[in-house]
Amino acid sequence: GFTKDELLKHLMLEGARSKGSLEAGNSGGGGGPGASLASVLENKSKIITAHASSAFGHSLQEVLSSPEIAGRIANTRSASQIGALKKFYDMLSHDETRAFYGEVPVEAAGEMGAIEDLLITDTLFRNRKTETRVKFTKLVESVKQGGGKAFIFSSMHVSGEQLDGMGGIAAVLRFPMPELEDLEDDDDDESGSQASSDEE
Repeated sequence: GFTKDELLKHLMLEGARSKGSLEAGNSGGGGGPGASLASVLENKSKIITAHASSAFGHSLQEVLSSPEIAGRIANTRSASQIGALKKFYDMLSHDETRAFYGEVPVEAAGEMGAIEDLLITDTLFRNRKTETRVKFTKLVESVKQGGGKAFIFSSMHVSGEQLDGMGGIAAVLRFPMPELEDLEDDDDDESGSQASSDEE
């Protein structure tokens, strides 16, 4: 397989070849794959190579979390989302009464104006039920109006996949709310009973 440097070299050569072909008018008109490869040359300064321990999707989180890459993408949306997810995990391990995930406890915290950071995946906005989409849109708006931050994660990104694994929604709270832990248990019970009724 290719190493990162060999892949970059290959992309540059193919990009140059495609650009030459486009300039000669051999592309057959239209955008085609040649045009997209030629754009690699135009964006060469934006390409970053990095080490990954494997070629699987979970290694993307490892790459994005490395200090070298984090420094290069510090101003991008994905960097702020990764930072928000890290903050959530840190809070969950240090003060679990200020970090919750799952629809029921997060909604309850939202109703009390307790959310500092809301983490939500775009999956929840693509729900078939209109009332569900409206409910989450209102939650995002209320968090922002209350001075909190809302991070909408792409389910196509590894961080969004992680969040989807927690129900697609999580929150870091302004203050401890241990009473929400009971709601978390109720949420688990409801999803468990719903799954067993679906199986029947």
